[in-house]
Amino acid sequence: MSTILSGMEQGSFEGAGLPALLLRIWNSRFTGALKFDQPNSMRIITFKDGNLVGLTSDRVEDTIEEFLRASGKLSEDQISAVLDRKPVEEDAGTAFVRSGLLTPREWEGIANAQMVSVIASMLPLSAVGQYRLQPSRIEWEGPAFAAPAVLIDSVMQCEDRHWIAKMLPMDAVLALETIGGDALSTSISYAPEELQPLVQLVDGERTVEEICRNSSQDNFNVCKFLYAMELAGALRRMMPDELSRTVKLPFKAAAAVAAGTSGPSTGAGPAAESREATVQRSISFLANEEEAARTAHRRRHLSLPVLLVILVGALAVVAGVLYWVRGPTLRREPVRTEAPSFFQEPQLPQTQPVPQTQEAAGEELDPLLAAVGSGEIDRAVDISRERLLKAGLNYYTVVLETDCETRSVQTAFENGDSSPSLFVLSTLFKGRKCYNVCWGLYRTSKDARREAGSLPRYFRTQGGHKIVLLADLLVTD
Repeated sequence: MSTILSGMEQGSFEGAGLPALLLRIWNSRFTGALKFDQPNSMRIITFKDGNLVGLTSDRVEDTIEEFLRASGKLSEDQISAVLDRKPVEEDAGTAFVRSGLLTPREWEGIANAQMVSVIASMLPLSAVGQYRLQPSRIEWEGPAFAAPAVLIDSVMQCEDRHWIAKMLPMDAVLALETIGGDALSTSISYAPEELQPLVQLVDGERTVEEICRNSSQDNFNVCKFLYAMELAGALRRMMPDELSRTVKLPFKAAAAVAAGTSGPSTGAGPAAESREATVQRSISFLANEEEAARTAHRRRHLSLPVLLVILVGALAVVAGVLYWVRGPTLRREPVRTEAPSFFQEPQLPQTQPVPQTQEAAGEELDPLLAAVGSGEIDRAVDISRERLLKAGLNYYTVVLETDCETRSVQTAFENGDSSPSLFVLSTLFKGRKCYNVCWGLYRTSKDARREAGSLPRYFRTQGGHKIVLLADLLVTD
């Protein structure tokens, strides 16, 4: 584990903060998984050299299938056909690109949308829950996303006004960060183009509220942009002592600094009541500005029906005049034409079935089977975990047996004919490190129970199989 992440291997986001942790992972070029546990959900983000390369979740709305449907690029049948045929060790992106249904660029856009949306939903809740960093070897050839870019997009997509107001109060003063070289230009390049000119209003003197009032952009978007730039290291919050030395503040802002009610969170902290009052004032400002925008919007909408009524009346008058002048011509029978006949049911692209066995594929022995055969069960666990993270967490599996001896795991694989449906994960049993030998991935628990009846004879005679959601299994792994 990198020295940058030393002491942060696990803990609560209340202390670390999700944005800070993502940026530390990025700077340390960490490779492995970040497991995020909340009372009702679990997500796992995988990294390769600090870049975000994968995300799995046990929430249906977070799954890549939902983002594929939302993209409108594929039908339900096409999505199901590819996911049902792909091998466990193949990630969904590779499967869809290989099938010809998506281009690499299209898949990258969908994967990025999933990453940004899920992290945006986690930002306001990041203080609730635990995290754990797990270094591991990850082979990855798919799209990789820079943490600053994902973080900026996630903040811009966040809709929690209270959280933004809490993170960046209206009386905060920001300055351009001069340390760190090109952090400013790099961070700005990740931001929406229409908001990039806002940095010209950041001069170390204006408060966030003043920047909002001097901008033609929506105030909530301005606040999100400024906070995102601060997180990415392009802007810094001015300390109270810096303000008193270098800036002649407006009366209200100067009074707030003197009373200890503004300035960054790293300075001398104000009383809890003052902080809450600052947040409430910031929320009220955003709400009032939003209400003013809605009022203007309603006025524009009220004027539209009036214009439409006038326009329809004018057209009716013109039509009446034309009918009176050219009545015989206008009353001729219309020419009837047949509807075009080229509307046909779209044909699904034909995909070739993927070989499921090493013999059919003509390849060397599966690394998972090789690891089990040589008694390296922990390495087999790492390979299994890597493949399962690519497959996703919303699958069910059959836990065949729990073994605490290496030879018992090997015996299970031998009696399972070393099937590609077998995999192994670690677990704790009575305080001892053991292993769950599992069979297959299934979309529903019903499918898994049905399959349990056709397992190899060795396992059918044992009985006692458990149907487990993969997300629950990985929590204890």
